[in-house]
Order: sequence, then C-alpha cells, then structure tokens
Amino acid sequence: MTYLISSIVLTGGLLLILRFFSNLKLNLLQAIVSNYFTAFLLGFILKLSEISLKSDLIFSSFTYYHVGAIISGTLFFVSFSFASKANQIIGTSTTALMFKLSLIIPILIGIFWLGQPYHKFNLLGIMLTFVSIFLIFADKSLQLTRQSINMALLLLILSGVSDGLIQLSAHYFPIENQSGLTPVFMFLFSFLSGFLYLLATNREKYDARSFQYGIFLGVVNYFSLDHLIIGLTELQKTLSSFVIYSTYSIGVILVTILGAILFFKEKISLQKFIGILIAIISIVAMNYK
Repeated sequence: MTYLISSIVLTGGLLLILRFFSNLKLNLLQAIVSNYFTAFLLGFILKLSEISLKSDLIFSSFTYYHVGAIISGTLFFVSFSFASKANQIIGTSTTALMFKLSLIIPILIGIFWLGQPYHKFNLLGIMLTFVSIFLIFADKSLQLTRQSINMALLLLILSGVSDGLIQLSAHYFPIENQSGLTPVFMFLFSFLSGFLYLLATNREKYDARSFQYGIFLGVVNYFSLDHLIIGLTELQKTLSSFVIYSTYSIGVILVTILGAILFFKEKISLQKFIGILIAIISIVAMNYK
C-alpha cells in the first residue's frame, strides 16, 4: 500500500509542480523535454540489469510491441504539454479531472474493440462522465471560453487514446514480465518527440533554470509511474483491480484538488463540487468488474 500511496501523492503533485513552473515564468516546453529525458535516464539506470537480462526478448519484439510505446510516448508528450497550458487556463483541479475521466476511452475500447465483458455499472460510469463534464464546463464561475473547453476535451481525448494504445499493445503483443520496462521506453519516445518539436518550433534561448527544474519534475514523473506499477503488482495479490484503480484515481484527484486550493487558492463552486463528486462516482463505476 505504501507504493500506491506514494504514486498517488507524486502523480497528484505533477500538475501542481507544472502550476508552480508557470508562476515562476519558466519555459514549460524546455522543462517538459528535460523532464522526459531525466525520467528515461533514471529508468534506464535503475532497470539496466533487467534490460540486459531481457535484451533478446525486448529487441526481437521491438517492431511489434514497441510501436505502441512509440505512439503512446509521443502522445504522452503532447498531452502533458496540453496539460501545462490547460493548467493555467481552466485550473489545476479541472485539468486533473480531464486526465482521470479519460478512462472512458480505454473502457470503450475494451468493450467495443476487444469484446471484453462489462457490467451495467461500467455503462452508468460512462454516462455519468458526460454529466460531470457538462456540470464542470457549464460552471459560469470558471468563465471558460470555447477555446479553453476545446483544449480540455482534447486533453481528455489524447490522454485516453494514449492509455488505450497501451491497452491494445499489451493485448495483441504481450511481453512477459515487461511492465517494469515499458515506462522506460515510453519516456524515451516522449523525450525524442519533445526534443524534435523543441528544435523545430522553439525560438527562445536555452534557459538553464527551466532545464534544472525539469530534472526535478522528471524524477517525480518517473517514480510516480514506477511506484504505481510496483504497487499494482503487490496489491493485486490481496485486492481486486477495481479497488486498486478506484483508490488510485480518486486519490490523485483529491490530492490535486486539495493542493490547488491550498497553494493556488482555487475556488470550488457548488456546481463544480457536484461535478467533481459525479466524476468520482463515474470513475468508480467504470472501474467496476
């Protein structure tokens, strides 16, 4: 349980850290690229012995299994970049909700593409997702523009598609005992896509501060995912995946919202509060098995 709690706190902290970066006037793109390089390098060093032992298995399956990691890694970078912008426009709490409500896309892929069995609660969760999104975006106190709403919805879609691709990759091209190595490759491709985008579009000078803060973000990013994988592996022996994933998702939302209220004085209107409660219920329902 310690690893799961650690992952919840670290994952919730990612959006809060990005919000701090915005307040510090850092170059967010440079910080995000530095973050992914750090996460990859840290993972490569810590998993080096595992990579060496499984090198034949990893590289023999590269053209199949890792195509999902390539696409997902790229989408990770894109969605994280969108999150850094959405963080400033729609608030940290709403951005966190969009990330977690993106669960709707892997659920739909599982039901309609992979033909996985589903419960009526899953369908209820899907419907409640749309209700919660409507309540949050209809909140007049947020003063959201059409552009900011589109950005939030795109963030939800990108994050959901990324998770869905991981799901499809694991289903069609499973590699035994590879879960611990998958994040390393995803961080690598996130860094490469971000670095190429940085070279192509960023005309600002190199900002040492942004890269230095990005290193800190990368450490948090890596361990948030690594501890989640370890926690899932340990807890699945005693708890159902329904309990684990629901606890994780709700925990991340609560940590992020509390952090946004405490550190950035975000206000939660009654309508948004109801939307958050419905979002939490929908996440629990979609995780039900």
